Amino acid sequence: MTISYTKLKSGDWGIRSDQVIKEGESVSVTVKTGAKAGQIKTETVKKVIWTDNKVWLAAIEKKDAPPRGTGGGKSYECEECGDRVTPGSRCWETGMTH
Repeated sequence: MTISYTKLKSGDWGIRSDQVIKEGESVSVTVKTGAKAGQIKTETVKKVIWTDNKVWLAAIEKKDAPPRGTGGGKSYECEECGDRVTPGSRCWETGMTH
C-alpha cells in the first residue's frame, strides 16, 4: 500500500492512497520529497474527499499547534518538518505557516 502527502484543492495538505482508507483510520504516510524523503509519519484520516476506487484522496486531522510562549517568537520543533523554527516562518514540509 502506498500513501503519500498531496496538496488538496482547499490548499491544505492531505493524503493520496492506492488502497482503501476510511475516516478515523490511522495510516503510515511516506514523505516523497525534500530532506525528509523516505521518512514515515502517522496521520489520521479526517475525511475521504474523493475516490474512483483505484485512488483515494483524504483530508487529515490537523495536529495541535505548538504552545505559544509568553516571550513571543520563541522557537520550537515543528512536528511536520522536525526543524527548530520560529512562529511565522514557513514550513518547508507542508508550506503552512509555523
